[in-house]
Amino acid sequence: MRNKIALVVMLSGGTVASVTCIVKQVPLFSTIYYVIVAMIIFTIIGLIAQKIANKINEAVDKRLKEEEEEKKLQEEKRKEAEDARIKAENKSEAENDDAELGI
Repeated sequence: MRNKIALVVMLSGGTVASVTCIVKQVPLFSTIYYVIVAMIIFTIIGLIAQKIANKINEAVDKRLKEEEEEKKLQEEKRKEAEDARIKAENKSEAENDDAELGI
């Protein structure tokens, strides 16, 4: 949908211009002129809105990716700390067993 923002805005502007001209009973050639001008203006507005929406979405996607990478790093650090703790426990148990056996 974000890639069709300009199209939707242009068609909406053209529709409003057409209906307004019909209601006010504007002559045909003037109506065509007004509708074309309105569609050009609203296309430009839609393209600007589309660019803004794309930039916002890119920023959000980038932020989500950074948060995901941060989570992975934290998980790796937690895993390493857990492995180190288990290794230390195993080492102390082995030392206790050796001490009990008098080695």
